[in-house]
Amino acid sequence: MATIGVFFLLTIVLTPFGIRWGIENWLRNHGATNAEVKDVDFNPFTGRLTVKTLEAGGSESEKLASREASLVIDWFPFWKKRILLPDVKLNNAVVNIHRLKDGTWIVGRLKFPPSSKAPPPTENEAQAWGFGLGNIDLKNVALDINGFGVKKRVTVVSARIEALESWRPNQPSRFDLRLAIDEGTVHLNGEMTPFAESPSVQGEVAIQRLPLAWLGPLLQEQKVEEFAGNLETKTQIEATLAPGEEGLSLNLTGPITLLGLRGNSPDLKLRQLDLAWEGKTEVAMPTTGPQVKTEGSLSLKNLDLLLTSQGIQVKKKKFSWQGTTAWNGKTNLRLKGESSLTGLTLDDIQKKRQMLHLKGMQITDLQIDGLDNVSLAKLNLAQTSIFERQVKTKNAKSDPSSIIQWDNLKIEKIAIRKRTEASMEKVLLNQLQADLVRDPKGELELLSWLPATTESEIKPAVKREISPPFTIRVGQVKIGDDSRLAFTDQSVNPHFQLALQPLTVEVRDLDSLKPEKKIPFKLAAKPGKYSSINAEGTIQPFAKRPTLDLQVQIEKFRMPPLSSYTNRLLGYQIKSGQYNSDLDLKITQGNLQTSNKLVLNKLKMEPLKPEEDDEFTKKLGLPLNTALSLLRDKNDDIHLTLGFTGDVRDPKFDFSDAYVTVVSKAITTGILAYFGPLGALSAANKLVNLATALRFDSVMFPAGGTDIDAGGLEYLGQIANRLGDRPKVRLSLCGKATANDYLALLPGVEQQGGKTDPSQPSPPMVPSDLGPEVQEQLRALAGKRGEVVKEYLVEKGIEPNRLFLCHPEIDRTAGLPPQVEVSL
Repeated sequence: MATIGVFFLLTIVLTPFGIRWGIENWLRNHGATNAEVKDVDFNPFTGRLTVKTLEAGGSESEKLASREASLVIDWFPFWKKRILLPDVKLNNAVVNIHRLKDGTWIVGRLKFPPSSKAPPPTENEAQAWGFGLGNIDLKNVALDINGFGVKKRVTVVSARIEALESWRPNQPSRFDLRLAIDEGTVHLNGEMTPFAESPSVQGEVAIQRLPLAWLGPLLQEQKVEEFAGNLETKTQIEATLAPGEEGLSLNLTGPITLLGLRGNSPDLKLRQLDLAWEGKTEVAMPTTGPQVKTEGSLSLKNLDLLLTSQGIQVKKKKFSWQGTTAWNGKTNLRLKGESSLTGLTLDDIQKKRQMLHLKGMQITDLQIDGLDNVSLAKLNLAQTSIFERQVKTKNAKSDPSSIIQWDNLKIEKIAIRKRTEASMEKVLLNQLQADLVRDPKGELELLSWLPATTESEIKPAVKREISPPFTIRVGQVKIGDDSRLAFTDQSVNPHFQLALQPLTVEVRDLDSLKPEKKIPFKLAAKPGKYSSINAEGTIQPFAKRPTLDLQVQIEKFRMPPLSSYTNRLLGYQIKSGQYNSDLDLKITQGNLQTSNKLVLNKLKMEPLKPEEDDEFTKKLGLPLNTALSLLRDKNDDIHLTLGFTGDVRDPKFDFSDAYVTVVSKAITTGILAYFGPLGALSAANKLVNLATALRFDSVMFPAGGTDIDAGGLEYLGQIANRLGDRPKVRLSLCGKATANDYLALLPGVEQQGGKTDPSQPSPPMVPSDLGPEVQEQLRALAGKRGEVVKEYLVEKGIEPNRLFLCHPEIDRTAGLPPQVEVSL
């Protein structure tokens, strides 16, 4: 009996040494050659085993150490094939965990090569032994992890698991885990049933200021570098792994915040982004494929993104989304909700100018059912400016900083179907401010924003599969009456400036599926305080070739600013004048045809060079101002009809080249149309020299007399009527004495020759050797006739200072009747 007692006592005393030796030996056999355990306490009656000051490994990168680890073994459950550890503790430990590329794990110096898949246990083996833990308590355990490119210390500040027993699979086990990673903390707590038929976990995850830079190495394969940011969340978690086809289900409820996100890739640099999610997320992983549903709000703030390949910097103050999403793991994404955006800017880095600034955007009732079915009730873009101007102009009423800007753009009932069909009910644009500038080289400033294409970038056409054309339908497009369109032309001298304000434009029933359909079009604008422009008609914007039919009315337009163009096109400067027009503008399949009825009020023009040298004098035969005076009515108005024709598709089309010819023809046609009944010649309606064309029928007189017959009086009455409506027109009255007068004044000649000898030419020419008395008598007769005509016209109301008498002439032409020539 004493022997047994001594043996039992020795066993109790030596067991801790054996356990110590066994731990050290196992560690050394697995690579930790310098493993050492300072002390081991074991109480077989209570089942408590305590290991103090364990050290294995050499350098810091191979360290495995703990100050104290203990566990309690409950002996009684062994009788039921159950292993129960009522209490497990680990305090103040450091564990270095390293994963090699071949899948080998190294803990301290302990190597665990990747194991082959073991066959699943049989039913008897699986039910042979049970396993249970009463309490697991870890404190201040540092895990130095090195694997998958990540090197990070994770400190288990505290961890506690309660009542985890395999023979009670449905009994919830509570857990509480607190981790520290750099300056961040992670707190998990809740309940779990890992041994249930459908294992589940419920609890809460609370993360504060968790740095994300340690994820950078994992993203390098995706060519993402310098990734950084912080994660914060307080999320409720529910997860269940159901057997069979149902698979894993995961529910997350609560806020998730990512602060200060940064990262670089070859095409972009994310300098700043704050992201916040508040809501519920449901994830299901059945065998048929993943399914994800969300309901809540998403917010993106303080975005600063550089698109390096495009040279564009994107900044955004805030983007928010409120709604639901659903995804079936394929391409069928469903989304429904509201969205808003504030403070979006796009900057061109190379130009150092702003491409876009959007103060606010609002999307109402957005619905996406896959990429083939997108709709939204309303889209609002508020206080938007596009294309910052490089050199500001100083127009009369504003100095816009951008080429295009507006106060509000509203689009209602947008729908996109099959990625090829788009429709909108209304597009309403209010307070549009467009400032177009043509630079000194004649190029539009707007074109400077288009990317330049070099010949090396032009690639040969590649045959591609023909896809359906994109179609669009719009019920109404309207630009509000508080809008403004300004144009500045710096290529002319002086610079030309025009501002249309207010401006309204309305287009209805746009449909690209019906290119032949005539679309109603209206435009109303005021180019000045007292002037107006109105256009109405139809357009066909989707026709293969440009087609439109518009009637345009312009009233009371100030003409002096047009000197910027008339200086070059006409060689004249407009000193004063007002422009009125009825324009019939037609383009049929690219062919332009216009008819423009003009009324010019109080027009005064000044030549920039001697009139005898300008193009108008050469084409008209008269100086331009002289020709225009023939068209001025008693109100000092000029009526003209201009017509232009040409192919607008022709790159060489430029109406300015033919402007002088067209205007000259219009002036000539207008003059001849008015004065034609008086005998002016039109040369078969072709452009003629007015200096020769504007010679009216002469007033005939009887031989030797100064009385005007009835026909002559009627004719002079017509002249008086025409001159009454042309106060600027002046006439030359040139009296002529002819052979008939000579015969009448010299009866001896007539008597000598008898009445008339048919065999002799009659009447004869006036002899060239007339005596002074005869010449004086004939000139006096011719002069008297001119005075008679002038007196008659004066009696009819024509001012005497508009009638000029020529020096009397003796015309020796045979057969010419006595007359007074009338010409302009």
